Amino acid sequence: MIGSVSAEKLLGMQIDLNTKLRSGALTIEEFEEFLNRRNPFGVQASTTNETPLLEPLGTAEVAAVEEFDISDHFRKNNPYGVKVTYVGDNFKKIFGKKTEKNVAAATLKAHRLTRGAKNPEIIKNLGEGHRTFLAQLWALVLLQPNGPDSAPGILLTNGNANIFEVPNPENPEELWTVFAYWNDGWKFNANPISNPNDWNADNQVFGRNYFFSPTAAVGVFASKPFFQPPTILPTSTNGADRAVNFLLSMALSSQAICKKNLSESSLTLARWTITGLCSLDV
Repeated sequence: MIGSVSAEKLLGMQIDLNTKLRSGALTIEEFEEFLNRRNPFGVQASTTNETPLLEPLGTAEVAAVEEFDISDHFRKNNPYGVKVTYVGDNFKKIFGKKTEKNVAAATLKAHRLTRGAKNPEIIKNLGEGHRTFLAQLWALVLLQPNGPDSAPGILLTNGNANIFEVPNPENPEELWTVFAYWNDGWKFNANPISNPNDWNADNQVFGRNYFFSPTAAVGVFASKPFFQPPTILPTSTNGADRAVNFLLSMALSSQAICKKNLSESSLTLARWTITGLCSLDV
Protein backbone atom coordinates (compact mmCIF):
# COMPACT_ATOMS: atom_id res chain seq x y z
CA MET A 1 0.00 0.00 0.00
CA ILE A 2 1.21 3.49 -0.87
CA GLY A 3 -0.42 6.05 1.39
CA SER A 4 -4.10 5.17 1.47
CA VAL A 5 -4.06 3.54 -1.98
CA SER A 6 -3.90 -0.26 -2.11
CA ALA A 7 -1.48 -2.15 -4.35
CA GLU A 8 -4.42 -3.64 -6.25
CA LYS A 9 -5.85 -0.21 -7.11
CA LEU A 10 -2.42 1.04 -8.18
CA LEU A 11 -2.07 -1.96 -10.49
CA GLY A 12 -5.45 -1.20 -12.06
CA MET A 13 -4.37 2.42 -12.61
CA GLN A 14 -1.11 1.25 -14.21
CA ILE A 15 -3.00 -1.05 -16.57
CA ASP A 16 -5.47 1.69 -17.51
CA LEU A 17 -2.65 4.19 -18.14
CA ASN A 18 -0.73 1.73 -20.29
CA THR A 19 -3.85 0.90 -22.33
CA LYS A 20 -4.57 4.59 -22.99
CA LEU A 21 -0.96 5.27 -24.01
CA ARG A 22 -0.89 2.29 -26.38
CA SER A 23 -4.24 3.13 -27.97
CA GLY A 24 -3.41 6.82 -28.40
CA ALA A 25 -6.25 7.94 -26.13
CA LEU A 26 -3.52 9.63 -24.08
CA THR A 27 -0.23 10.86 -25.53
CA ILE A 28 3.13 10.92 -23.82
CA GLU A 29 3.10 14.72 -24.07
CA GLU A 30 -0.30 14.91 -22.32
CA PHE A 31 0.94 12.55 -19.63
CA GLU A 32 4.03 14.71 -19.08
CA GLU A 33 1.81 17.78 -18.77
CA PHE A 34 -0.23 15.99 -16.15
CA LEU A 35 2.90 15.00 -14.22
CA ASN A 36 3.90 18.66 -14.20
CA ARG A 37 0.50 19.46 -12.68
CA ARG A 38 -0.80 21.20 -15.78
CA ASN A 39 -4.13 20.38 -17.38
CA PRO A 40 -3.21 18.87 -20.79
CA PHE A 41 -6.76 18.85 -22.17
CA GLY A 42 -7.56 22.57 -22.30
CA VAL A 43 -10.87 22.13 -20.49
CA GLN A 44 -11.96 22.12 -16.91
CA ALA A 45 -11.43 18.65 -15.49
CA SER A 46 -14.59 16.84 -14.48
CA THR A 47 -15.37 16.86 -10.82
CA THR A 48 -17.83 13.96 -10.98
CA ASN A 49 -17.01 10.80 -9.08
CA GLU A 50 -18.97 8.34 -11.17
CA THR A 51 -17.97 4.75 -10.41
CA PRO A 52 -16.50 2.98 -13.48
CA LEU A 53 -18.66 0.19 -14.87
CA LEU A 54 -15.80 -2.33 -14.77
CA GLU A 55 -13.68 -2.85 -11.67
CA PRO A 56 -10.36 -4.55 -12.57
CA LEU A 57 -9.79 -7.72 -10.56
CA GLY A 58 -6.76 -9.47 -12.03
CA THR A 59 -5.28 -11.23 -15.03
CA ALA A 60 -4.79 -14.73 -16.39
CA GLU A 61 -2.40 -15.78 -19.11
CA VAL A 62 -3.50 -18.44 -21.58
CA ALA A 63 -1.39 -20.19 -24.18
CA ALA A 64 -1.82 -20.16 -27.96
CA VAL A 65 -4.02 -22.88 -29.50
CA GLU A 66 -3.65 -23.98 -33.12
CA GLU A 67 -7.00 -25.73 -33.38
CA PHE A 68 -9.82 -26.02 -30.87
CA ASP A 69 -12.74 -28.39 -31.49
CA ILE A 70 -15.58 -26.69 -29.61
CA SER A 71 -18.08 -29.57 -29.46
CA ASP A 72 -15.41 -31.98 -28.21
CA HIS A 73 -14.84 -29.82 -25.14
CA PHE A 74 -18.09 -28.05 -24.29
CA ARG A 75 -20.23 -31.12 -23.61
CA LYS A 76 -21.31 -33.46 -20.88
CA ASN A 77 -19.04 -36.47 -20.29
CA ASN A 78 -16.13 -34.74 -22.00
CA PRO A 79 -12.79 -36.59 -21.80
CA TYR A 80 -11.03 -33.73 -19.97
CA GLY A 81 -12.42 -34.21 -16.48
CA VAL A 82 -14.53 -31.04 -16.52
CA LYS A 83 -17.96 -31.41 -14.93
CA VAL A 84 -20.30 -29.93 -17.55
CA THR A 85 -23.99 -30.27 -16.78
CA TYR A 86 -25.57 -27.99 -19.36
CA VAL A 87 -24.86 -26.47 -22.77
CA GLY A 88 -27.61 -24.16 -24.02
CA ASP A 89 -29.32 -24.37 -27.39
CA ASN A 90 -27.99 -20.99 -28.55
CA PHE A 91 -24.45 -22.06 -27.72
CA LYS A 92 -24.82 -25.35 -29.61
CA LYS A 93 -26.48 -23.64 -32.58
CA ILE A 94 -23.81 -20.94 -32.98
CA PHE A 95 -20.65 -22.73 -31.83
CA GLY A 96 -21.39 -26.46 -31.92
CA LYS A 97 -19.43 -28.56 -34.42
CA LYS A 98 -17.19 -25.61 -35.23
CA THR A 99 -13.48 -25.10 -34.74
CA GLU A 100 -11.45 -22.10 -33.61
CA LYS A 101 -8.11 -21.89 -35.36
CA ASN A 102 -4.87 -20.06 -34.57
CA VAL A 103 -6.02 -18.57 -31.30
CA ALA A 104 -3.13 -16.42 -30.10
CA ALA A 105 -1.68 -16.47 -26.61
CA ALA A 106 -3.25 -13.75 -24.53
CA THR A 107 -3.52 -12.19 -21.13
CA LEU A 108 -7.15 -12.10 -20.07
CA LYS A 109 -8.31 -9.46 -17.64
CA ALA A 110 -11.20 -10.07 -15.25
CA HIS A 111 -13.54 -7.23 -14.22
CA ARG A 112 -16.40 -7.03 -11.76
CA LEU A 113 -19.53 -5.33 -13.02
CA THR A 114 -20.21 -2.52 -10.55
CA ARG A 115 -23.81 -2.06 -11.72
CA GLY A 116 -26.29 -3.48 -14.18
CA ALA A 117 -25.42 -3.03 -17.86
CA LYS A 118 -26.28 -4.30 -21.32
CA ASN A 119 -23.84 -6.01 -23.68
CA PRO A 120 -23.05 -2.96 -25.89
CA GLU A 121 -22.08 -0.84 -22.89
CA ILE A 122 -19.89 -3.63 -21.52
CA ILE A 123 -18.13 -4.02 -24.88
CA LYS A 124 -17.57 -0.26 -25.12
CA ASN A 125 -15.95 -0.25 -21.69
CA LEU A 126 -13.75 -3.25 -22.49
CA GLY A 127 -12.36 -1.36 -25.49
CA GLU A 128 -10.10 -2.92 -28.12
CA GLY A 129 -9.58 -6.07 -26.08
CA HIS A 130 -13.22 -7.07 -25.88
CA ARG A 131 -12.93 -10.13 -28.16
CA THR A 132 -12.08 -13.42 -26.49
CA PHE A 133 -12.29 -17.04 -27.61
CA LEU A 134 -13.80 -20.28 -26.38
CA ALA A 135 -10.36 -21.90 -26.34
CA GLN A 136 -9.34 -19.27 -23.80
CA LEU A 137 -12.47 -19.78 -21.69
CA TRP A 138 -11.84 -23.53 -21.70
CA ALA A 139 -8.24 -23.03 -20.56
CA LEU A 140 -9.61 -21.29 -17.46
CA VAL A 141 -12.33 -23.91 -16.91
CA LEU A 142 -9.65 -26.62 -16.95
CA LEU A 143 -8.17 -25.03 -13.84
CA GLN A 144 -11.49 -25.37 -12.00
CA PRO A 145 -13.04 -28.54 -13.47
CA ASN A 146 -15.13 -29.17 -10.37
CA GLY A 147 -16.01 -25.58 -9.57
CA PRO A 148 -15.66 -24.69 -5.88
CA ASP A 149 -14.18 -28.13 -5.16
CA SER A 150 -11.22 -27.34 -7.41
CA ALA A 151 -8.10 -25.37 -6.56
CA PRO A 152 -8.67 -21.59 -6.42
CA GLY A 153 -8.99 -20.03 -9.86
CA ILE A 154 -10.04 -16.87 -11.65
CA LEU A 155 -13.57 -17.98 -12.60
CA LEU A 156 -16.52 -17.37 -10.31
CA THR A 157 -18.14 -20.54 -8.99
CA ASN A 158 -20.92 -19.06 -6.83
CA GLY A 159 -23.63 -18.93 -9.51
CA ASN A 160 -22.56 -15.55 -10.88
CA ALA A 161 -21.80 -15.40 -14.58
CA ASN A 162 -18.36 -15.31 -16.19
CA ILE A 163 -18.97 -13.30 -19.37
CA PHE A 164 -16.93 -13.48 -22.60
CA GLU A 165 -17.53 -11.66 -25.90
CA VAL A 166 -16.82 -14.32 -28.53
CA PRO A 167 -16.87 -14.14 -32.36
CA ASN A 168 -18.59 -16.79 -34.45
CA PRO A 169 -15.69 -18.91 -35.85
CA GLU A 170 -17.30 -18.87 -39.31
CA ASN A 171 -18.16 -15.16 -39.24
CA PRO A 172 -15.67 -13.18 -37.11
CA GLU A 173 -17.72 -9.98 -37.37
CA GLU A 174 -20.65 -11.68 -35.63
CA LEU A 175 -20.10 -11.33 -31.90
CA TRP A 176 -21.93 -13.34 -29.23
CA THR A 177 -21.97 -12.99 -25.45
CA VAL A 178 -20.97 -16.35 -24.00
CA PHE A 179 -21.45 -16.92 -20.30
CA ALA A 180 -20.35 -19.69 -17.96
CA TYR A 181 -21.56 -20.26 -14.42
CA TRP A 182 -21.42 -23.02 -11.84
CA ASN A 183 -24.57 -24.71 -10.55
CA ASP A 184 -23.70 -28.27 -9.53
CA GLY A 185 -21.61 -28.33 -12.69
CA TRP A 186 -20.46 -25.90 -15.37
CA LYS A 187 -23.23 -24.45 -17.51
CA PHE A 188 -22.66 -22.58 -20.76
CA ASN A 189 -24.87 -20.56 -23.07
CA ALA A 190 -24.74 -17.66 -25.52
CA ASN A 191 -26.83 -14.56 -26.16
CA PRO A 192 -26.77 -12.14 -29.08
CA ILE A 193 -25.14 -8.80 -28.36
CA SER A 194 -28.56 -7.19 -28.93
CA ASN A 195 -30.14 -9.04 -26.00
CA PRO A 196 -32.23 -6.34 -24.24
CA ASN A 197 -31.60 -7.54 -20.69
CA ASP A 198 -29.09 -6.12 -18.23
CA TRP A 199 -26.34 -8.17 -16.66
CA ASN A 200 -26.55 -7.71 -12.91
CA ALA A 201 -23.83 -6.17 -10.79
CA ASP A 202 -21.17 -8.58 -9.45
CA ASN A 203 -21.10 -10.72 -12.56
CA GLN A 204 -17.58 -11.00 -13.97
CA VAL A 205 -16.51 -9.84 -17.43
CA PHE A 206 -13.37 -10.91 -19.30
CA GLY A 207 -11.44 -9.08 -21.99
CA ARG A 208 -7.96 -9.26 -23.47
CA ASN A 209 -5.31 -7.18 -21.77
CA TYR A 210 -2.46 -5.57 -23.75
CA PHE A 211 -0.47 -4.84 -20.61
CA PHE A 212 1.44 -8.14 -20.60
CA SER A 213 3.37 -9.81 -23.38
CA PRO A 214 2.04 -13.24 -24.41
CA THR A 215 3.96 -16.22 -23.13
CA ALA A 216 4.34 -19.70 -24.50
CA ALA A 217 3.77 -21.32 -21.13
CA VAL A 218 0.42 -22.89 -20.41
CA GLY A 219 -0.88 -21.49 -17.18
CA VAL A 220 -2.47 -18.74 -15.25
CA PHE A 221 -0.96 -15.65 -13.68
CA ALA A 222 -2.96 -13.65 -11.19
CA SER A 223 -2.10 -10.05 -10.53
CA LYS A 224 -4.22 -9.97 -7.39
CA PRO A 225 -6.09 -12.50 -5.26
CA PHE A 226 -9.64 -13.39 -6.23
CA PHE A 227 -12.73 -13.67 -4.11
CA GLN A 228 -16.31 -14.57 -4.82
CA PRO A 229 -18.31 -11.31 -4.73
CA PRO A 230 -21.36 -11.07 -2.50
CA THR A 231 -24.95 -11.48 -3.60
CA ILE A 232 -26.33 -11.09 -7.11
CA LEU A 233 -29.85 -10.04 -8.00
CA PRO A 234 -32.49 -11.32 -8.37
CA THR A 235 -31.69 -14.39 -6.25
CA SER A 236 -30.06 -13.72 -2.92
CA THR A 237 -27.20 -15.79 -1.56
CA ASN A 238 -26.42 -16.91 1.91
CA GLY A 239 -23.22 -17.67 3.75
CA ALA A 240 -20.36 -15.35 4.51
CA ASP A 241 -17.47 -14.64 2.23
CA ARG A 242 -14.18 -16.15 3.22
CA ALA A 243 -11.22 -13.93 3.88
CA VAL A 244 -8.38 -13.84 1.41
CA ASN A 245 -4.82 -14.10 2.62
CA PHE A 246 -3.06 -12.04 -0.04
CA LEU A 247 0.35 -13.64 -0.55
CA LEU A 248 -0.09 -16.92 1.27
CA SER A 249 -3.38 -18.56 0.43
CA MET A 250 -6.90 -18.06 -0.88
CA ALA A 251 -10.13 -19.51 0.49
CA LEU A 252 -13.02 -19.33 -1.94
CA SER A 253 -16.47 -19.64 -0.45
CA SER A 254 -19.12 -21.37 -2.52
CA GLN A 255 -22.38 -19.59 -1.97
CA ALA A 256 -25.95 -20.57 -2.75
CA ILE A 257 -26.39 -20.96 -6.48
CA CYS A 258 -28.59 -18.62 -8.43
CA LYS A 259 -29.72 -19.59 -11.90
CA LYS A 260 -30.54 -16.15 -13.27
CA ASN A 261 -27.87 -13.53 -13.93
CA LEU A 262 -29.89 -11.19 -16.12
CA SER A 263 -32.46 -8.65 -14.97
CA GLU A 264 -35.34 -7.45 -17.10
CA SER A 265 -34.73 -4.16 -18.90
CA SER A 266 -37.25 -1.19 -19.24
CA LEU A 267 -4.14 -25.93 -21.64
CA THR A 268 -3.73 -28.90 -19.61
CA LEU A 269 -1.09 -28.02 -16.99
CA ALA A 270 -1.51 -24.80 -15.11
CA ARG A 271 0.22 -22.73 -12.53
CA TRP A 272 -1.37 -20.22 -10.20
CA THR A 273 0.84 -17.42 -8.95
CA ILE A 274 0.04 -14.46 -6.76
CA THR A 275 1.99 -11.26 -7.12
CA GLY A 276 1.64 -7.61 -6.27
CA LEU A 277 2.55 -4.81 -8.68
CA CYS A 278 3.98 -5.19 -12.15
CA SER A 279 6.25 -2.81 -14.04
CA LEU A 280 5.01 -0.80 -16.99
CA ASP A 281 6.19 -1.70 -20.47
CA VAL A 282 5.18 1.27 -22.58
